[in-house]
Amino acid sequence: MPRIRSFARTTAFRLSLLFALLYGSCVAVLLGGVSWSILRYVDGAVRDELNAELDVYRAIYRDLGADGLRSALKRVHDGRSVTGRTLALLDGEGRLVLGSLPVELPAGLERNSVQSVAGNEYLLITGSLADGSLLAIAQGPDGIRGLHRYIQELARYVLPLGLLIAVLLGLVLGKRNSRRVETIARTADEIMAGDLTRRLEISNHHDEIDAVALRLNRILDRLEALMSGMRRFSDNVAHDLRTPLTRMRNRVEVMLLEERTPSEYRTVLVQTSDEAERL
Repeated sequence: MPRIRSFARTTAFRLSLLFALLYGSCVAVLLGGVSWSILRYVDGAVRDELNAELDVYRAIYRDLGADGLRSALKRVHDGRSVTGRTLALLDGEGRLVLGSLPVELPAGLERNSVQSVAGNEYLLITGSLADGSLLAIAQGPDGIRGLHRYIQELARYVLPLGLLIAVLLGLVLGKRNSRRVETIARTADEIMAGDLTRRLEISNHHDEIDAVALRLNRILDRLEALMSGMRRFSDNVAHDLRTPLTRMRNRVEVMLLEERTPSEYRTVLVQTSDEAERL
């Protein structure tokens, strides 16, 4: 648990979540755009089919009359079961003559054009015939709405799967970079502990982390050279001071072995003062 909490606070983990969020948003927008484009295309295709079918029945009525149209409508209506499209023939007063419709014709219905009815669940086209009767063709939800539901189901599985893949990829990449950062941190601790010979590891990725590590290694090289120079300087200073300090101490110790005259003490003090001035 502590390792998990520690990793959750890392930049790698946060970047993986950000990557997953951006990826999920892009997938959602893409699926939405594709869904809208497909539905619009299918809706237009169905509208064209309804117009073409209405023209066919009008041609039958023109060539064969009302009885020929009723015969054709009856054959087509009896043979349709799973297409989601129904048709009906109504007399001039709106009474049903043949076939059936899943919805009521709305008031003020515009003739000879495809319209959405029943809460956009159906596409309906109506056309007037020469005898005043009305031919109506309706496309049910098994077509467009079924496709819409299929796309929604697809998005329900694709979007979470895409988010999961994005999170896993982000975590893998983030963990790899996190290990490199941890290696750099351990090397830095060893350097701070006094081991100036340690250097940061350079990988084969040639990325920004390697660029920073390379510059830090150059700084460490310069720092090690400066520290070596300081050690040599200190050693030289210590060597240069050791001889005169030893001589001063020996002179004082000799003077303290027995009683001396004031002039002798003064002579030694003057010599010691001159030696200290030279130092």
